[in-house]
Amino acid sequence: KMQCFRDQGDVMCFIAQLLEDGDEAEMARYYRMARALGEEHGFFALECRSCLGLGQMASLEGRYEEALDLMRNALAAAPLTENEHGPMYEMTALDAMATALFHAKRFDELEEVLQRLQAAAKAATARDG
Repeated sequence: KMQCFRDQGDVMCFIAQLLEDGDEAEMARYYRMARALGEEHGFFALECRSCLGLGQMASLEGRYEEALDLMRNALAAAPLTENEHGPMYEMTALDAMATALFHAKRFDELEEVLQRLQAAAKAATARDG
């Protein structure tokens, strides 16, 4: 039964991604449903993906504080993911955070995030060969 919930959440994220060039309200709704499912059942990968999607939407709309909160949530969930994609989620969240911090002109925080991104990329390269 838990796999069924996880699959539903994956489909919700997939539908949200398909709506990328369409209805943003509907896109956000699917990401929010996936996030709720992830939080309710402890699917950290699902929570990570949905927070990244919502965070990137918020960043594109200039809502940088909201975007950064969502990306921090994704970053916190990344090492807890139940699949092998945690390092990828970490790098994606750090990259998205760097972009949001740059646009928000928060350069004091940007340097630390870029250093973390560089370290995560080096670790991924060493791990994946």
